[in-house]
Amino acid sequence: CSCGRQCTKDPTMPARTLAGYMREKGEQVKELHILNRKKGITRQEFISLLYVFETAALLGSSVVIPLPDLSYVKYMDADLEYLPSERKKEIMGEFVRTTDQVADLFLEVIEILKNHYRDVPVTVLHRRDEAVCRLFYEKREPFISNSAYMRKLTKNDGRKESVVDYITMLALPYYVYGTKQVIQLDSLDETDSGRKCQKIHGDSICLHSILYPEFISRDGMNTLYNTSIEYKDYMERGDFERWLEDGKAL
Repeated sequence: CSCGRQCTKDPTMPARTLAGYMREKGEQVKELHILNRKKGITRQEFISLLYVFETAALLGSSVVIPLPDLSYVKYMDADLEYLPSERKKEIMGEFVRTTDQVADLFLEVIEILKNHYRDVPVTVLHRRDEAVCRLFYEKREPFISNSAYMRKLTKNDGRKESVVDYITMLALPYYVYGTKQVIQLDSLDETDSGRKCQKIHGDSICLHSILYPEFISRDGMNTLYNTSIEYKDYMERGDFERWLEDGKAL
């Protein structure tokens, strides 16, 4: 797994990350293929986006949504560091195409929500929007370069760029709109990233957090985020539109 989790399920095999495996066996790898098992947006993911739009509509504020494709590509690039350059280039090409497919699932839902909440200004940060990416990198640079705390966080991390992305994305409303009072609507898992983002930006922003627990999946044990593929509860386009038409918003 490029996220760093040890996901080996076969008990006869040692648990290891993709990065660790490549560090150990990279020169021997002949082929690596990307399997995209994400076929849609889960109920949890849809409601998470809906929270953001509904809150902005109630407060008369703007929405800024960062998609994870930017960081995923950097994660994978770091994980494949020990592969021969030509093989790495080929695999990264396949991986980028896959992340674009996943990002498109979210972009489709965001467009549906934008059409429903027409008075809410929306900015989406994703890998293919070069203008927003450029703004993101330029605006955050003073906070990164002047932050001893950030240098300490990323000093020995091979995934430095993706770590910096992850922490600073929460300040996007400030970078894009100059908004100093920023509300983070996210899952409880993101508590730490919010704390680090506030520490880096000091008095420039005041980051408020509205955090919620993840839904339990139909397996009765795991969250929808962590459950196995058969319990993901993927929704289809018609489900999103019916949800909004039936007035199920907050």
